[in-house]
Amino acid sequence: MERTIKNYTEEQISEVESFLEEGVIMDTNRICEFYLTLGQSDNSKDVRFVLYRFNLKCASAYVDPFRFCCILADDLMEAAIKARRIAGKNVVIVDFDSQRLKKEKSKPNYLPFGKYEGQSINDVMEVNPSYVLWLSNNYNGKNKGLIERLSEIRQEAAAKVTEINREKGSSYIGEVGQKVKVEGEVISIATTGNYYSDEVIHKIRVKDDNGNTVTRSGKLPDGIEKGARITIEGTVKNHSEYLGVKYTFLGGRCKITPA
Repeated sequence: MERTIKNYTEEQISEVESFLEEGVIMDTNRICEFYLTLGQSDNSKDVRFVLYRFNLKCASAYVDPFRFCCILADDLMEAAIKARRIAGKNVVIVDFDSQRLKKEKSKPNYLPFGKYEGQSINDVMEVNPSYVLWLSNNYNGKNKGLIERLSEIRQEAAAKVTEINREKGSSYIGEVGQKVKVEGEVISIATTGNYYSDEVIHKIRVKDDNGNTVTRSGKLPDGIEKGARITIEGTVKNHSEYLGVKYTFLGGRCKITPA
């Protein structure tokens, strides 16, 4: 289907944008904004100017916050006049790329579940980027829009977490091949199976009083749980940094006892 689009100069578009900015109240707590864009009905070759309303406070990930309002006009200035009348003192943005707008604006801005249910993803990113990063790596629900949104901000969340961890500071413990003895708190225990036997393998992370972390995989003595203080002795296998945290990996036989 052939599309017929009127051409407008930058000067004409700027004139329309200036008109739409008149009388606008820039309230940070506003609940919506409007988009003047292009639209085409299925039964027409003509592209007309249309108006969409974007709900900035849509708390449900299952409701499309980007909704069609109405057809405005064939002429840009006439469409702008009608859009201003409908939008009142709300923001009206001119953007001719309707397909990009629909794809971008239909993605959720608010979390529909969890400890931050109903809160803006951007707000959560500021207070707890670790949670956003964890969610982006682990959410596998049916909400495709949320999956896309989280995928887009995963790298930003990782960068924020890395920056925070580097500001806190951490150091490697010992040199590769050196025997070390570390006393600290068990901060995590992950359990996996052994490919070659029925033996259960535990990956344990221990943080010492200076904020440095050692990790070791293997059998774990009975009674060792997350939060317990232990002493771990072993040989440094290697060092590695992840998300701004420096980890010291112990290999071979390790001695683990309650502190």
